[in-house]
Amino acid sequence: NWGMLCAATNRLPFAEQLLARAEEIRKRLLELSPDDEDHKSALAGIGRELAGVEKRSGRADAAQRHLEESISSLSSLIEKHPDRPKYVELLSLCSRDLGDLFKDTGRTEEAIAQYGRAMERLKPLVDARYRIVSYRIGLAAIHVQVGSIRYEQQKRDEAMASFDAALTLFDENELNAMGRDG
Repeated sequence: NWGMLCAATNRLPFAEQLLARAEEIRKRLLELSPDDEDHKSALAGIGRELAGVEKRSGRADAAQRHLEESISSLSSLIEKHPDRPKYVELLSLCSRDLGDLFKDTGRTEEAIAQYGRAMERLKPLVDARYRIVSYRIGLAAIHVQVGSIRYEQQKRDEAMASFDAALTLFDENELNAMGRDG
């Protein structure tokens, strides 16, 4: 948690040191208990946080590597436990982050593909647990990212379809509560 706090307050070198140390500890714990799925999930979360720090520090290749490792690990966990929403949510976040990385480095078609994978993973959670707003917000954010890429590509109809898909995840009261006029 200290690493994430340091990252949030722009203390990137210190955040990276703390997160790298946390990653070392989790890897060691995983060596001692290789079947411990909580350690695997936590290690994937640490990898996601490290990727964010690396991206902000200008090291896109390292960020991509950490995100891909996290996605691989979480995909294996989900194969064994498809009913665990925390794994699916974290996997969709990692996929979205990888899409963001691709978008920010000009790899827009790779970004679109990665966002598509994130949506495929998150949509069943939204359908099964509609009342959990964070799932819908996550899915809406992905639709908005796709829409922004399509808008920049002058693909206005596709952009509007993505923006509309984001809005349809919420009812009028929820949209008004988020500050949108009715």
